[in-house]
Amino acid sequence: MLRTGAGGDNAAANGGAGGDGVNITSTSDDIEVTGCTIRNTGAGGTTGGEGSPGADGKAIDDAVPAADPGKSIILSNIGHNIADTATRFNIGNAGEKGISLTYPPTTTAVNVYANVYVV
Repeated sequence: MLRTGAGGDNAAANGGAGGDGVNITSTSDDIEVTGCTIRNTGAGGTTGGEGSPGADGKAIDDAVPAADPGKSIILSNIGHNIADTATRFNIGNAGEKGISLTYPPTTTAVNVYANVYVV
């Protein structure tokens, strides 16, 4: 993914949010994002002072709650020149933190952040 859109500026209200490479809504189920290269996400738009600036785009913005492990699997992705350099990958609704997965359900997690399991 290359060059997602920047958020529009608005002199009287909120600035628009910058484009994310991948955006996963909180109600999603069984989502897997692997092997993506994401470059140049869009910066958030500015405001004239009466509203809030728009959020900067992320490589992957995963809004699936951390309380629902296994509903999203994100691994082996690369982000470059990301507008929101503080949080390039918003994983499990907790910044760049990895989350424990329930898939496959009968294995033992060795490193939940790298999604490594012993079968």
